[in-house]
Amino acid sequence: MAGEEQSHSTAERFGQPIALVLWLGAAVALVTAIALPVQQLLQSGGAATLDIDNPGSRELLATVPGLPPNTYLEPPYNGLTVNVVVESDPTGEPIPWTLRLLTDLGTSMWAAGLGIVAALLAILLTRIAAGNPFHRGNASLLRWLALTIAVASAGADTLNLLAAHAFVDYLDLSAPLEAVHYYSIPPFFLALLILLLASAFARGRALQEDVEGLV
Repeated sequence: MAGEEQSHSTAERFGQPIALVLWLGAAVALVTAIALPVQQLLQSGGAATLDIDNPGSRELLATVPGLPPNTYLEPPYNGLTVNVVVESDPTGEPIPWTLRLLTDLGTSMWAAGLGIVAALLAILLTRIAAGNPFHRGNASLLRWLALTIAVASAGADTLNLLAAHAFVDYLDLSAPLEAVHYYSIPPFFLALLILLLASAFARGRALQEDVEGLV
């Protein structure tokens, strides 16, 4: 009993401050999700990440033919991808607004997802700190958490792929550059683990109700 009370006291002591930090993080992430595409729309250019179709052709990146004025390639990351940056169209006018919007839309999707995840974790931690780890809504909350992670990851990767295709078409690029076809797998494993945790919470809630029914 003493150990249980000490554990509950620790949860109350640290749970609420951590939940507050999570709420603040959620607010910052959601504001960032809105600000990024808006800020990018105010710029004249944009950027996208492209694949290098042949690692042996990395040395050709400095002399890729057909790059229009005001366009350049940033150094490759891990020898597999490269950022194409368009500062403006050849006449100095802004590039199409769709390209500017797509530049940071994938990052914005991830920021929105992280904001929602932080808010859900804050709610969960608040309930645990209040001494109710098997709150009726915790299992559902964890399922929403898993769904948010999966959707944010797939959505961000899809938006980045759309951006890559849009810039390749706009700049009429060819080998050794191509659009990135990539979906991150770890977030889906994390979502699966959270779904398993949700099942454990649901089972814990059922056991708690059984015990309460016997009292």
